[in-house]
Amino acid sequence: MYVLAGFTVGWIAVPVLAGIGLAAVFQLEVINYLEHYGLERRPLDNGRLERLGPHHAWDDNHLLSSWLLANLTHHADHHMRLGERYQRLGMGEVRADKTVMIVLIPPLWFRIMNPRVQALRTRYQYN
Repeated sequence: MYVLAGFTVGWIAVPVLAGIGLAAVFQLEVINYLEHYGLERRPLDNGRLERLGPHHAWDDNHLLSSWLLANLTHHADHHMRLGERYQRLGMGEVRADKTVMIVLIPPLWFRIMNPRVQALRTRYQYN
């Protein structure tokens, strides 16, 4: 793809394309971190993990989050209803509202999210 871009558009396109790719991977990994931070599935007696529930992914229904996350704000419902069309997905009960930019400031992120994770673990008896 890089060689094709270089020959067709010019070699300046190669670092531009690489930069776009790196930015996309960075955004994907930040989103993945945000949507699963501190959440875990309990192992069952048979060695398997418990079924996915609404408390296994954070949702963020803020407008900025929707724009930056390419409308991935119904993440928990996606885990529970795989294959469902996006338009039919709803908001989960576990919300991390207004945290999408805070994730890039680790001390602030941990101060806000760690109490939420602890409250969720207590609610679902993970401790």
